[in-house]
Amino acid sequence: MKYSKIVIWGHPLYSHTHSYVHDAYYRAFKSMGYDVYWFHDKDYPEDFDYTNCLFIGEGFADKEIPINDSSCYLIMSAHHQSNMKVLVDILM
Repeated sequence: MKYSKIVIWGHPLYSHTHSYVHDAYYRAFKSMGYDVYWFHDKDYPEDFDYTNCLFIGEGFADKEIPINDSSCYLIMSAHHQSNMKVLVDILM
């Protein structure tokens, strides 16, 4: 994979129905041996290296997601598109 880490950015587990989707992504990538992290708007490290990441998130929980040119963003229901430099909107 061309990205060095996967960052799930969204609802903490049990806080929203979409948190179960985030949990499934987290567990699946972790079981395949990827370097995976799970952060949300109210709890994330500011000193983390957010470059070269594959971000997976949900549009109602991505207000603080770090934006950079070296990462890819897979955001379901992207409501904050004007803040995104790179965005792939996953519509279901």
